[in-house]
Formats: sequence, structure tokens, C-alpha cells
Amino acid sequence: MGPATSPTSDPPRRPAPEAREEGKNNGAPVSGRKSPRSGKIDKRDHRQWIDDRVKGNSKLGNDRPPLRCCLVPPCVGCCPGVLEQNCVCETIGRIGIVRPDDKYGRRWLMRIGLITQVIGLILTAIACFAISTEYNLLSSLSYTKGVVTAPNLAEDVELAIGLRAVAFNNPNPGAVGKTVITFEEFCSLTPAQTRNGTGPEFDAQVLSTYLNPRDCGECAAVSGSMVSSLVMSLVSYLPTIFTDVLRMYPNYDVNCQKAFGMIVAIFGLLMAINTWLTYMGSCVNNFYDGFVPYSANGEILLRENAANALNYLDFNWTEGTGLICLIIATFLKIVDIVCHFLLPTPSITRNHAEQVEYEKLSQQDSDNDEALQVEQGQIFEA
Repeated sequence: MGPATSPTSDPPRRPAPEAREEGKNNGAPVSGRKSPRSGKIDKRDHRQWIDDRVKGNSKLGNDRPPLRCCLVPPCVGCCPGVLEQNCVCETIGRIGIVRPDDKYGRRWLMRIGLITQVIGLILTAIACFAISTEYNLLSSLSYTKGVVTAPNLAEDVELAIGLRAVAFNNPNPGAVGKTVITFEEFCSLTPAQTRNGTGPEFDAQVLSTYLNPRDCGECAAVSGSMVSSLVMSLVSYLPTIFTDVLRMYPNYDVNCQKAFGMIVAIFGLLMAINTWLTYMGSCVNNFYDGFVPYSANGEILLRENAANALNYLDFNWTEGTGLICLIIATFLKIVDIVCHFLLPTPSITRNHAEQVEYEKLSQQDSDNDEALQVEQGQIFEA
């Protein structure tokens, strides 16, 4: 028989988890909580590196982005588990061929991306002038320029198609000269309202001279979507430029900013392509192109009836300055996306061991600052 146990004695207690862990580690406490399922250290206890990058106080170096808007957004510090420390962002951050610690390669790669975005911003801003309904702007920065010639015209008729209107320049005798007609006015124009005295065989201000009357509302129907897509593409340049600057500094680069930079650049790219394709497919392609015969009463004839034509019109279209700028800016966005893709984020953004070491470094710096303050206070009191 074993020794009798006093009924009033306390039952034996298991040591606290902290004590058990200290025993396993020779008395050294384990930093961080452990997951009850996996037993791994919880990443939520070592996020000082994120907070410091948000505040611009990284302990890994003195280099930092020059502007506050180029730092990691505060929302990342508030929700790091959702926005930064997740498998999607960490997988995207891991992709690349440049060494994460190669500062020279990092700087040059992101400088290329930054330069292309600044140039793209300027070109897209120029393309936005095609939204105007002012004659000089529209004729200079339109998306498409056209020249209409005919044997009975002393002067060629020039057209400049934008995103909301068409600028006409008809210098022939009796014509109205330079004018702008918005897309919304297309379907309301009639020969009686727009006849300019050039004769029944050709009226350079009658809309049916330039496109089929049943397509008069097509440009107006897509004008709003073209303008909104172009404006969104322009606005998307600002966050991508800020991200390009941030990623030049390895001490402030994070996974979510790489993913964000690529996603926003792709969004801007799609908006620009949408403007481009919608304009070409749903608007400008409705205008007549090439050799167009017409009858004695001014009606456009089909090519098979060209033998009955009294005369003809010859339409020649070329890309305008605005469309050329938009196309170049669109391809420049692809360069920035590739630059982000090739550059991985620093290893600390995925390596928990490095995050723990950073925590120790941060705590050491904090202790040194406190000791210095105490020493300075003692000197001051003395």
C-alpha cells in the first residue's frame, strides 16, 4: 500500500504551458503563442516589421521612400492577416528572377517601370483631350482623322472624330466652314437643317454623306462608356506610380504592394483597351470608308450599283494623335506589369524566422533608446 493521502491536500497540478516550454528550452521562454492544432508559432505575434513599414520606421536601413503616399498603406497595418500575410499575396511575392537582396537590380527594374508609367500618364492625359467638344482641341488631338474628296468639290472636307463629337472643316464656297457636331446631335440632323448650298448631288454637312442614317446613334450609345473607361485608366496611374517608388526600397517592399501594383496596372490596361476597342468597333467603323458612289439625288449607292453613280466620294481615314497616344500608353502598362512580375519581395515578408529576428532587433533598439533617455535624464538632474 502507498502512503495515505490527506483528504485536505491539493491534487497535483500540471505545470503551466509557459513553464513546460521553458523546461524544454533550458529555461528560455518561447516567444509567441502557439497554435493549439499545429504547435507552430503564431505569426500574429511578430508583425512589428509591418507596422514599421507602414509608419516609415524600418529598422533594416535608413533608405525610405521620399513621400508619405509612397509608403505601405495604413490599411495593411490594420488588417495584415487579410491584406499581407495570406497564401495568395505570399505566393505572388515569391515570384521573380531578380534576387530579393539585389538593390542595384531592384532599383533599375522599378525605375524602368516608373518611367514607363510617368510617360503613360502623360500620353493618357493627352488622349483625354479627345473628350472635348472645342474645335481646335478636337481637330488636333482626335482619335481618327478623315479626308473626304470628290470631283465636284473645290476643297477637301476634313473630319476629326473624338469621344463625344466630330469636328468638320468644309472650306468649300457656301459651306459652314469649321464646326463641331456632338454624337447626340447625329440623329437629329436632317438635310433641311444642314444643307449648305453645294448642290443636291453632294451636301457636305448632311450626316448621311458620312455614315448610314440607321447607325446615327451608335457613337452616342457608347460615348459614356468610352469616356469613363479612359478616365479610370488615367486615375489608375497614380497608385501604380506610388507602388513603383515604394518597391525600389527593399526595407519597405511588401507582398500586397506587388500584387496591388500588378492588379491596378492590369485594370488600367483593360480600361484603355476597352476604350480603344469600343471606339473602333462601335463608333468609327460606322463611317463610310474608301470609294463610295452616290446617285444624282445624293443617295449613297451599293458597290454593285456603282455603274449608275453620278459621282463618288473617297474617304481616307488615319489614326489621330489621341489614339496614337492611347495605344502607346497601353503597351507601356505591359512593361510595368512585367517589371513587377520579375521582382520578388524581400524574404522577411514570408520567412517567420526573419520576422522574429526583426522583433528582437526592434526590442533591442527600443531598450537602447530607453536607456539613453534615462542616462540623459540623470545627467540633466545632476
